[in-house]
Amino acid sequence: MKKPIRSMLWLLLVPALALTACKRKEAPVADAPAAVTASAAPAAPAAPAPAPVAAPAPAATPFDVGTVPVTTAAMPPFPFISLPKGTDGYRNDEVEFERIHVLAGQELRPVEGHLSARSYPLSIIKMSSLAAFRNYDMALKAMGAVAVNTILPTDPAFVAQHGGDSKAIEKQLALSDIEETMPNDVPPFVQYLLRTPAANIWISFSFYNDGRNVSLVVLEEKALQQAVGPLPAAAPR
Repeated sequence: MKKPIRSMLWLLLVPALALTACKRKEAPVADAPAAVTASAAPAAPAAPAPAPVAAPAPAATPFDVGTVPVTTAAMPPFPFISLPKGTDGYRNDEVEFERIHVLAGQELRPVEGHLSARSYPLSIIKMSSLAAFRNYDMALKAMGAVAVNTILPTDPAFVAQHGGDSKAIEKQLALSDIEETMPNDVPPFVQYLLRTPAANIWISFSFYNDGRNVSLVVLEEKALQQAVGPLPAAAPR
């Protein structure tokens, strides 16, 4: 009786074992990751670095007029220096009181006083730029004048330091169209200072119009002379 019972038990267990094995083999299949169809967007270009800010030009050191000695030479009358013969009829302006600027060291310096502004063409007197410069340079130095500018008013650094407008600087100097260079080592612009016991006298010598014309500006520092006043009070009635 035992053998038939065991056989029946095996017949019942075999299908159950087979079913369990099938369930174990049926492992869940993980979903495949979705394919990336869109290509990655390109990275935005880096922003350009900001341009460096230029440092402002240092202010010019104030010029010390005390470095120029006081002359002992006898002074001729204003405007102190003559023009060559044959230049009559050209610019010869004079005002009793005006303000202009002078170039002392590297300082654009305001000065006030008695002003003379004269100019003439070199061709009218058959004089070269070299001869004109040497004539004035020797005459002014004989009076005790000293050249005091250490930079030209056309120098790009000087122009930038004073607003960037060369024409405005020329106007302040009471000049126009100053040459940047001249042949034969002739300076296109020289600022002289002549100190007397009574006053400071500023003389600028320059060339313009392609070096064919000479300009001579003289300013004697002096205070304004009062020329007007209130009317007399009316007499009481």
